[in-house]
Amino acid sequence: MSPSTCIAAAMIVASASGGFSPDARWIGFPDSEAPAFAKSFVANSVTSAVLTVTGIGYYEARINGRKVGRKVLDPTPTDYGKRVYYSVYDVTDFVVGGTNELSIILGNGLYNVRSCDAWGFEKAPWRDFPRGMATLDLFGKNGVRRVLTDATWRLVASPVAFNDFREGEVIISRPSNPPSERFAREVPPPVGVLTESTHPGAEVMREVCVKKVEPLADGSMLYDFGENMAGWARIRFSGLSDGDVVSIRYDERHPSEGKRHIDQHTRELASPKLCRIVDPATAGFQTDRFVSAGVDGEIYEPRFTYNGFRFVTLRGCRRFPTAGDVVGRFVRTAFPKTGTFKCSDATFNRLVAAAELAYECNFTDGVPTDCPHREKNGWLGDAALVVEFSQYAYGGGGNAAAYRCWVRSIMDQQSPSGAIPAIVPDSGWGIDSYSCSRGPAWGVALTTIPWTVYRFRSDGDFLSEAYPGMRKYVRKLISELPDVLSKGSRDWLGDWCAAKIDDPEKWWIPRVPSSLTSFAFAYASVCETAAAAEILGFGEDAAFFRHEAEKIKASFNRDFGHGDGRYGPGLPCAQAVALEFGLVPDALVGEARKKLVEAVHAEGDTIDFGILGSRTVFRALSDAGETDLAWKLIMRKDEPGFANWLERGATTLWESFGGRASRNHVMFGDFVAWAYAYIIGVRPKAPGFRKFTVNPHPPSALDWAKATVPTPHGEITAEWTRCGSGRDILLRLVVPRGTLAEVVMFDGSTREVGVGEHRINLP
Repeated sequence: MSPSTCIAAAMIVASASGGFSPDARWIGFPDSEAPAFAKSFVANSVTSAVLTVTGIGYYEARINGRKVGRKVLDPTPTDYGKRVYYSVYDVTDFVVGGTNELSIILGNGLYNVRSCDAWGFEKAPWRDFPRGMATLDLFGKNGVRRVLTDATWRLVASPVAFNDFREGEVIISRPSNPPSERFAREVPPPVGVLTESTHPGAEVMREVCVKKVEPLADGSMLYDFGENMAGWARIRFSGLSDGDVVSIRYDERHPSEGKRHIDQHTRELASPKLCRIVDPATAGFQTDRFVSAGVDGEIYEPRFTYNGFRFVTLRGCRRFPTAGDVVGRFVRTAFPKTGTFKCSDATFNRLVAAAELAYECNFTDGVPTDCPHREKNGWLGDAALVVEFSQYAYGGGGNAAAYRCWVRSIMDQQSPSGAIPAIVPDSGWGIDSYSCSRGPAWGVALTTIPWTVYRFRSDGDFLSEAYPGMRKYVRKLISELPDVLSKGSRDWLGDWCAAKIDDPEKWWIPRVPSSLTSFAFAYASVCETAAAAEILGFGEDAAFFRHEAEKIKASFNRDFGHGDGRYGPGLPCAQAVALEFGLVPDALVGEARKKLVEAVHAEGDTIDFGILGSRTVFRALSDAGETDLAWKLIMRKDEPGFANWLERGATTLWESFGGRASRNHVMFGDFVAWAYAYIIGVRPKAPGFRKFTVNPHPPSALDWAKATVPTPHGEITAEWTRCGSGRDILLRLVVPRGTLAEVVMFDGSTREVGVGEHRINLP
């Protein structure tokens, strides 16, 4: 059992006896940047101990100087006016006989964003100074004794002089004690409902060694970790004098590439700091400061911020640390990696690894984000595009629980009319009177995430919890679609970050009308909600939504179809979304597929679409019998192409094909799901893979491919190898107990196989 699993199991056991005492109080200290509090207590004959704790934005709890739990950046950010998560820990091993000390330090997190940002978090309705609450239950032969947060807790020296969610942290190696004995203040609780964390939190999942150390012309030192990551560095310093200030800057690009993309927001975001260490003129994203006490062996490691980076630049050192003194701490939500895909092409394997790394970097703290540096925002569209990829590669209870937590946050921020924000958590920036302020291709997250997790995990509880929000959102969406056709798509987003653009300064503008893609994704949301209603026993809802779906399909064909299988401008994305969402009438499917292939050829067999096309074009091509063409698009090493990113040094997926923007986005990552679902061909046919299909579409460039797919019943193993002349395929399939496989032969016939290992020739 992994350490994360052990901790999770311990938390579940502890929660039976843990919980906040009604007498526990929220404490804080308005005049402190990151207040730290401590309480001494005497423990004798303790048989077990349970700590229930939270702090917002973030907290770190220690008993006798020892950090409690593996979680970092806890709790998961939410709309704090609606919900606040807390954690429960078994701390029996932390408590000793005699005098003990429980301490808590608080950080700002998303609760108290100190800098102005483009998304208005400095104006969030919940914003206030940090506060925390704890109950320590000490169980013994004579009953239970409780240590509670209240105004008797001492204010103690804090090692954090400044902390901001995006602009970094200032760490004091030898913090000064408060000038006189001071105590915590009992403060008002947040409005949000206290909810126990049953989802995995953020943890340091692995450490990354420095690959190269490079002195720069300005006297600073650059440390290259060789891969993009999310988290921070831990650095051991020597040779500093008391009061020396070292600057630690995190970047995803080498300085030789010029201005980093995230700097475009710095002047907009940077605000005067309430900290003497930071000069507002040089303040910027992802820059920490360490104030030395002049003692060799001092350790720098932040607590309340994280970064997206490959490079760390140090300034202000009298003696720079060696490569061995600097280690990258990779931080993400602690669900396990459960699925695997490999094939005979090393470049494609690297692309899959880059997508997986981008996915992990963008699920850092219980929220699926767009990027781990510039925004750290939970964009609904980005998350929806890769949820199927996640179920193949990370499917399991931990991943599903993380999505359930986030979907709960979407519903927390849903308006009574059914409207939802474009980002979650949201300060109020991303929501208006429409169903989703950025359109159905983003709002689809509320329907497709619970529905996809249900298909892969048979998680009826998640689907049932999400259904009221799905229903409200889709009813609101249905009411808006006629207005879209008559007045246009407003500011609804479409095929974001298309590969081929007319204006390099407007690389986000789609080539396919957003109204077309919006209707396609609206249709998907209505169909998913109808299916969920049927599963959950809401027959009247199911009939209503099916009827509305047919109306949307008819409208789509009337307003975007040309009657000959061509949709909108006939570009690949337009053709693919119509095909993949089932909007094309059966009689025109063949023609629509033909026109898709023609459209790809017309663009020189290169990628001519953005993130929505990347979710649909490769699948539609494989459905049309053109897997080789899909493979060619993905594997092009010239621009635009995914493999081109690797040629340019990428270790994660990028935000744009030209590399103008972020270099750690996961939104293009659905080709991983395509690899599982088409190259290997494993797809659920009944919820939770009780029945599944195996229908390989082998690209001619591959000699073999293999995958393992997690299911609630066990692991599916499927691999194929070319035989003889290369035309025949030998499939090896392992079917877990409780499931039934349907193998699709190349001639279209099917063969059912049961539990066990099978070897099947596919001539």
